[in-house]
Order: sequence, then structure tokens, then C-alpha cells
Amino acid sequence: MLSSIKFKQTLKSGENGFPFFVLSMPQRGDDKVLRQVAERIREIRKELKITQDVVEEDSGLSVGRIEAGSADLTLTTIVIPCDYFEVSLEEFFRGIGNQYPI
Repeated sequence: MLSSIKFKQTLKSGENGFPFFVLSMPQRGDDKVLRQVAERIREIRKELKITQDVVEEDSGLSVGRIEAGSADLTLTTIVIPCDYFEVSLEEFFRGIGNQYPI
């Protein structure tokens, strides 16, 4: 329900010098989960001492873009880093998105 969302107001100045407000919505919860997924990929990759370039070359997955937050993984592509790093989906997602307990 939009009436319960608290928008952030930011005062900016236009090209003509006149001020205007920009309304932005608060960050969605799934954005936080995507950041956690990207961080998990980075953690595992660094533990294994593998560079982003090597992962991309071997798997075709743009790990640099995922870790930077400029590319998302889908449910079907999350299997690629798990298989590449030999990590089960359960192990990969352990601790991610804990705000939604089962």
C-alpha cells in the first residue's frame, strides 16, 4: 500500500537555478538480498584465491558486474557459481536474507 511507504525527499537545484524536490522510495528488501548474494560470491571466490577474470573465463558468468551490483542473478543462473565453486545451494544461501525466517 503506497500510503504506508515513507518517501525520502531531497531538495535539488535545477539547471535554471530553481529548487525542486525529488521523491525516492526506500530501498527494497530484495536489493539487500542481491547485495548479500554478490558479497557471498566475492567471499567464496577470494577464499579460493580465484580472480574475477578466471571465473568469467571458465564459467561465462560476469562475476565482476555481479559483485559490483550492476548485474543480477536469476534463480536459474545462481546455479552457475554454486557449481563452479562446488558449493551447494543450501550452503551458498546460509545466512542470506535472514529477515525472512522459515
